[in-house]
Formats: sequence, C-alpha cells, structure tokens
Amino acid sequence: MKKWCCVAIVGLSTSSFADRIVNVPIGRSLSFGSVRYEQIDGLNERGTREQFLAISPIKLFEIEFRNRYRTYEDSNFTFDIARNLAPAITSTSPGISIGVLDTLNQTSDGRRGFIALTFKELLEVSDEGEPGELTLGWQVGSKNSGFVGTTLSLSPRTRLFAEHNGFRLTAGFDSEIAKGVRARIMTQDNLLLGGISLVKKF
Repeated sequence: MKKWCCVAIVGLSTSSFADRIVNVPIGRSLSFGSVRYEQIDGLNERGTREQFLAISPIKLFEIEFRNRYRTYEDSNFTFDIARNLAPAITSTSPGISIGVLDTLNQTSDGRRGFIALTFKELLEVSDEGEPGELTLGWQVGSKNSGFVGTTLSLSPRTRLFAEHNGFRLTAGFDSEIAKGVRARIMTQDNLLLGGISLVKKF
C-alpha cells in the first residue's frame, strides 16, 4: 500500500475533473490518462485515514483503489470501477455514470452497483458566474437506496460540498492551493477530517 501511495504522489501537478464528491460517485469521469491520489485524515481522532488512488487507462473509464482505516475496524482495501456514459451539458442534460462500489466487498458499506446523474448549472456567485452541481443516484447490492450530493463554487478556486451516500452525511469545503492540488476540510459523523488530493495528466 505504501508503495503505490508514493508512486502516485511523485510529480502530480495538473488539474483534472473528479469522479466523486467524497464518497458519492458523480456523472463524470476522471480525465483520460490522469492519475489522482487523495489522502483524508482524522483531525480529532488518531488512527482515522482514507487513501485513494484513481487512474483512467481508457477514455471514460476509471478504476479507483482505496484503503480505509478506522479505530473500530480493520483496514479495508478495495476498489471501485466506473464508466461515464454521457458528459453533463450545462443547463441542458445531466452527466451519467454507472459502476460498482467496493468491488471486493471489503468495507462495512459493502458491494453496490450504481447509476449517478449529475446536473450542472451556472450560478451567479461572481461577476462571471460559477458552476454548481447536483448529483442524484441509486445503488443496489448490500444496500438498496438513493444517494445525493451537491457542490457550489464560491470562486474559481474554492467550493462548498455536501453529500449523503445512503450511509452517512458529509459536508465541508475545499480549495485549490496549487495547480492540481486541492485541500479540504469536512465533517462526517462525529469526525473532523482534513485531506489533500493531487492530480496529474500524462
């Protein structure tokens, strides 16, 4: 695990679209040829950590490996796969993605198939307008339920986000602190979490 984390960090610098908010998948895929590494740590609870490594080896298809650490459960390594069927067209039609979460069925959430629709609108937050997104989806498998997530850009660099993945509510904000590097602060259950993501397009 440490090996692929180190490989992912080296040289990550250019920006790319995300394929999820935090745990909620969205109707958009990681850009073809991109690699993203993200690490989220507990700020008020030691031993809490999540690590993600996403790659897009084929256009509109991605795979994301992830590892979850909690003080009350064993480390869980698994991966998600997703295929983007259609890109979002602002104020016209949603982006659509399908895939499988927790393919190895190793987390407490369990294996689920999903479909996600992401609607994109241009909001009058600034003089030029900033994009806002709403994602609605459905998952089947270990749990059959809907999920929802939203993002609201406050500026070209900073955005608010909130989601409920059918299991837990997460909300916070993130900001681009350098090209291809985003930092985020969020709450989830009783946890205060901080994270950083790095993306590179090859």
